Amino acid sequence: MDTHGFLYQLTEWIESLPDRPFMLLLFIMGGAMLFMPLGWLLRKLAQLAAGKTASLMGGAGEEEMQKLGAMIYGGAGNDGRIDGIPARFTTGPVTHEGTTIGYEAEFIYEVVNHLGIKLVVHRTGPLHRPLEFLPPEAPEVPESLKAAGYTLRCDPPELAAEAARKAAALGPFAAGGDLTEITLKDSELKARLYSDSDWEEGKLSALLKAGAAAARNFN
Repeated sequence: MDTHGFLYQLTEWIESLPDRPFMLLLFIMGGAMLFMPLGWLLRKLAQLAAGKTASLMGGAGEEEMQKLGAMIYGGAGNDGRIDGIPARFTTGPVTHEGTTIGYEAEFIYEVVNHLGIKLVVHRTGPLHRPLEFLPPEAPEVPESLKAAGYTLRCDPPELAAEAARKAAALGPFAAGGDLTEITLKDSELKARLYSDSDWEEGKLSALLKAGAAAARNFN
């Protein structure tokens, strides 16, 4: 007689799904459409999908998984929009030598950005400066970012004041965790956060919606 309970067997079966990516995708979508009451199950699947399935599929379907993350955590509709803004989201553990050392969350929004502004927000100080080529620092940094220890970079420089005004709405990301970086390039606004402990669902939901409201400033 099998001594393992039903939940144990179910968990084992779920963890085997990343080896069968198409079945995993069908299972997730079916669960989402049926509004499955087992929220923890969908969250676990979303994390597995974001980390493992995309690599197994060679990157194919990654955007669909990100849209699904926005649906599960941010209440996005079937069109992948939160309050009218196209949104994508992933979250999952950060591991080192097989040990979980933290948790990362990535928020992505599609914007019009008709002014062609390029923005980078990162923690103040040379040790926190990203290695890639960056636009010049803006002379004025929104208080919502500056108070949390972040600086703002903008290109073209003549739009720095306008960019700072719009970027003030990004403050919830600076206060929402260890902000790795916020970037705006072309039509994509992206924020990446890191946490030592696993994220609370309510916090992720609030950040997703706050990000959608901020993204509207660049339309």
